[in-house]
Amino acid sequence: MPTENRSSNTEMAAKLSPCPFCGQQDAFVEQLDSDASVVICQGRIDEHSACLARGPVGVQQHECEDQPGHDQAVKEWNKRAAAAPHPDPIAWMVGTAIWWTKEEAERDAAATELPIVGLGPMTDTGEVERLVAANTEYARRHLEQQGEAEQLRIEMAQCATMAAMVYAREWAEHVGSGPISSKVEAAITQLHNDIHEANEKLVERDALLREIADHCNGCVMPTEQLLRDWGSSIDAALSASAEPQVKS
Repeated sequence: MPTENRSSNTEMAAKLSPCPFCGQQDAFVEQLDSDASVVICQGRIDEHSACLARGPVGVQQHECEDQPGHDQAVKEWNKRAAAAPHPDPIAWMVGTAIWWTKEEAERDAAATELPIVGLGPMTDTGEVERLVAANTEYARRHLEQQGEAEQLRIEMAQCATMAAMVYAREWAEHVGSGPISSKVEAAITQLHNDIHEANEKLVERDALLREIADHCNGCVMPTEQLLRDWGSSIDAALSASAEPQVKS
């Protein structure tokens, strides 16, 4: 075989295909003896175990190989990976539900926002169990988050209702529709106190004006006509201010 072809074939086979058993691309080429090597998968299956699938033994093809049998072992491994069956799924799982048609699974996935997992004839039942457990946990978390989102929506609606109540709370006492918040109640109390204080001042002012009016009206001298006019004006003003009574 020409040197350039041999080099090209080596480069083509240098990349290892994913393991046909566990599907992971985590393998290495181990030298067995002076003229042979083999590909061994070290993909993790779970926390405490690895795949360790072995490919066909590759023997030395030419003396210039850095590792005897390396190239042949890689070729045989890749041939086996390419020949591994990849059947179409016979069912589809969405969360914990299993659908026999892909269309139904896609509709369910769109409605639930859960991923679709194809189920086919698998020899590794442990992987099926792992997928079922993972999807069950995903579905549980999704439903839990949906419940949390619904609770947040309820609380936001309650906050909006409370905000509307606070906005109109100053009418609550007037119409008897409910309790009053502390800030609004304090403001209304202060307003009542201000009105009461203003009424007291008005009473004092009216009494003083009445006294002045009586004095002016009692004047009998012609030169005191101006005072009598003032007294009449004060009487008229007091009568007018007494009509709209201010209530506290």
